[in-house]
Amino acid sequence: MIDVKIDKGRPMPEKSGRGKYPWSELAIGDSFLVKSRQFAFGSLANYNKKMKARKQKQLKIQTRSEGDKCRVWRVS
Repeated sequence: MIDVKIDKGRPMPEKSGRGKYPWSELAIGDSFLVKSRQFAFGSLANYNKKMKARKQKQLKIQTRSEGDKCRVWRVS
């Protein structure tokens, strides 16, 4: 069992209408920095799943570590 703390009564923030990362705004060659590789891939998987459901183009990305962070580039 994973050791986690449960918070009760904490309100959920309003939905911003925009994802965590700017996938739809990235042009080929653009990049952004995230605090961890897992966050980047989780968000990309969600984005690609939505785009596939809408029959829209999926992104191709490359990542490189920058210290304890990760830079994400759109390559096509």
